[in-house]
Amino acid sequence: MKREDGPTVSALVRETGILDPNSTYAYVLLGDRFGQHGLVAEEDGKLIGFVSGFLDPREPSTLFLWQIGLRAEARGRGLGKKLLNAFISLPANRRARALETTVAIDNLPSRRLFEAFSRDHGASIEAIGAYGSELLDGNSEEVIFRIAPLPSHTSG
Repeated sequence: MKREDGPTVSALVRETGILDPNSTYAYVLLGDRFGQHGLVAEEDGKLIGFVSGFLDPREPSTLFLWQIGLRAEARGRGLGKKLLNAFISLPANRRARALETTVAIDNLPSRRLFEAFSRDHGASIEAIGAYGSELLDGNSEEVIFRIAPLPSHTSG
């Protein structure tokens, strides 16, 4: 993910109607400062999906997935799983032994995606906490999920 992807990623997030939109500037910064930890998917020159995240500075063996999103026409084709697999395989993310993310309590499709991903890798998925709606401007509670262990990657 590059900083130049920021405006298009921001537009995609707003288009989904599901993800919590941040400012375009936030997506530019994610691409610029943490771009090696994220990626975009394109089809026919058009951005159709993305995943952003970073290694947790408190626990560098934990990869935090900030957001994953797909355009409506890209859903239902297994692209979410492909993005997740590519995300954990990025050179900057290969050291991670666990993946953490938050999912809105009412976002069943995202929860199913992460449950399927953990099953595919023989990993456990567990809720380890939450950010209550009182912290989130009244938006739905965000449950913190941890998936571990991630598959080992060898360089080369």
